[in-house]
Order: sequence, then structure tokens, then C-alpha cells
Amino acid sequence: MSVTVQQVARTLLSYIGVTQFTPQPVGSQLESCQPGDLDNAALAITQALHEVHEVSPIANREVSTGALLYGPAAVRLDVTEGSTAIDNLSSYAARMNGSTIRISGDDQDNELAGETQLARPYNGPTATGVSATIYGDSVTLPSSYSRAIGPLWLPNQFPMPIADSREEFIRLSGWPMVVSPGGRGDLSPLFSFIRKSVGRPRVALAMGAYDGTLDYVPRRLRVAPLPDQNYTLAFRAAANPPRFTRDDIVSPLTALTVTGATGGNSNANQGYSYYCDINGYRAFVGNTHPEYMISFAAWISNYVLTSSPADVFSLPGSYWQGGSATSPLGGYSHQGGTGTIDVATTDSGGGAGDPGTIIPIVDAAVELILIPMALWRFASTPSFRNAEAKPGIEKQYRIALDKLKNSRPLTATRQVTYY
Repeated sequence: MSVTVQQVARTLLSYIGVTQFTPQPVGSQLESCQPGDLDNAALAITQALHEVHEVSPIANREVSTGALLYGPAAVRLDVTEGSTAIDNLSSYAARMNGSTIRISGDDQDNELAGETQLARPYNGPTATGVSATIYGDSVTLPSSYSRAIGPLWLPNQFPMPIADSREEFIRLSGWPMVVSPGGRGDLSPLFSFIRKSVGRPRVALAMGAYDGTLDYVPRRLRVAPLPDQNYTLAFRAAANPPRFTRDDIVSPLTALTVTGATGGNSNANQGYSYYCDINGYRAFVGNTHPEYMISFAAWISNYVLTSSPADVFSLPGSYWQGGSATSPLGGYSHQGGTGTIDVATTDSGGGAGDPGTIIPIVDAAVELILIPMALWRFASTPSFRNAEAKPGIEKQYRIALDKLKNSRPLTATRQVTYY
């Protein structure tokens, strides 16, 4: 049975008296979610899961995956002497970033940093339509993986090791090595000084690779020799734990209904649909009379229903004010007039729907490890309003951490006795 982010969040929030995600009526003995509570709960669950991944054996988060090493690809591009900028690169694909490129007119191999960028200045004459060859010797790991775990495999070949250093990588690849006067291998960038050999890859190197076009800092696998054809590369990787947000706890509202408006304001009684975010909160406009809007008003730090979208940004003469700063649902009282209205939702779950985001962890570890760790993280946030519970939570956390440190990965039987 898998556990969702909402299920764990309910446990965390129960420690501050919150048992329902929808606003509670005035006079209720139940607490309502306050601004930031869901965000802090999501952060605490994320931090706890990351700690579990960091402390537990890496074998507990291994996944089998692979990539395609592309053979030589003939391309053309425009180059400028002494510049890293290039233009009109033919047949470009994002997977080529980090790959070795061999450009006519330059006797040193280079590296493709992007569609319009080389890793180092081109050392040849300025020209257009210059021929070049790109070798798929670099694989960028997706953000879901933190690292590759050696060895790697190519079809019909002994396992491919991951070198411990660049020096070892160059030595095992068979490339000519530039050495210092003392005989030590030069640790310069891999594209410098040498013409790499081309053939069947037999060694790999794991390395960091900052890429400004990506929203994360990826890891790359570089292989040598340069692939002489396409190869399927198989390997194991350590999975990165996901990051959760409030939208993983409660499904964002999409449809609202208003009832109770009377007299000249009866047009407010209608269905409302999500329109956009205003001030970081979801805003809804009327389906029949779109001049009516339900949104979070920064000038009052609360949800309001106004008869003009412009009223959201300044105090209007009259409006309906909600009773919660965290949800548009519930009763609204008329400011500048009389009467009340009720805002409800037709969404599945009635404003507390479970998005169904699964936490990737074995069921047995949820109560024993994950929840105590998440509670400890949550107890350090401004949302935690239960100081008396902190000593017990800390004790639970220490026990959970000890269990995690002493955990062992699943292993196969090492010895078989025959009778």
C-alpha cells in the first residue's frame, strides 16, 4: 500500500490541531490552516525524504537505466577565430551538449557547450559552413538521478569501469598524455592538447557539468574512446528524491460556486472558474458574469469577492470578505452593505482533494522513519504551534535516525547448502 504526501501531511498538521484542509467555521474547536502551513509541511516531508536517501544505503535507491552513445555525426557550422561563439550548427540536438566536436581548421578537439557555444575558443580561420564531426561521448543524467553507479555495460563487452580521476580516465582510454617535468599527468580539461582516439568505449568518467539552460546542475558520464558507432550503454543510477509542494498535499481548486447574494448583487450567484494567479494566489472569475472575481486581496490579506477585477488591487467601496486567508471557501460578509454569501466548490474532494502524489519509500519505513523525521523538520518551522510536543518529537527522530543508520540493503543469498 503506497502512502501519499497528503496522508503524511495530515499527521504533521494534526500536531498543531489541524485536521481539515478546508477553513473551519467561527467558533469551531478545530484549527484552520494558517498561511504557510501547507508549504512548511511539504518542505518538511521533502527534507525528511532527502535525509532518508542521504543516510540509507545507496542500494536502497538504485534504479536500472541506460542511454544511447551516438556515433560520429557530420555537421556544419560558422566559426570565428579566437571565439567560442558559433552559428548555424546543423542537425543540433540538446543531447549533444558536452560532446566532443572535431572542427576542420583546428587541430585540437573541442567540446560543444550549446547550440551556439563551444567550450574553448576556436583555433582556426574564421569561416562559414565549416565541416565538423560530433561524437556522442557524453551522456547528461536527468535531474531524477544524482549519480551513476559503476560498472557500466556495453553489449558483448566486459563491464566498463568508472575512473576515479581524470588522470586515470586518460590513462585507461589510451590517449596521449601530457606530463609535467616531474612526470605527473596533466589534469587539464579533457578536450585540450590531444586528439582523442575513436573506437569502442571501454572506460567512463563521472563529472559535474553546469549548464545554464537547465534548472538543475546535472552529472555527466564521459566515455573513451570516442564512439565509432551507436552503442547502448546500460548502468545503474542513484535516484534523487522528489521535491514536494503544497499542490502535492491538496489539489488546487479549479471551480467555485457562490450562493446567497440578493438584490442588486444577485449576479454574483454563479459558477466561477480558475483564471490566473494574483499575488501568488489562485483567482477565479464568473462564468456568466465575468466582472465578478474571487481572489486574494493584498490590501486586506484575505480572500474577497468583488464586482470588478480592478478592485483586487485597491480598496473598493463595497465587497464581500471571506473568513480565511488560506482558502477561498466558506462564508463571506458584505463590507459596505449587508448580507452574506457562501463560496463552495464542485471539485472532487470538496477543496481537500488528494492529488495522489506517492512518496517513493517502502511502506514499512513510513511510520518508523519518514514520519518521525518529517515531524522533527516540521517542528522547527514557524507553523509549528505546539511547543509541548517538541521533546517527544525529538526523541522519535533520534530513534528513527538510529534505525536508518543501522539499516542494510537487500542482498541476495551468498551461500547455498545442498543436501
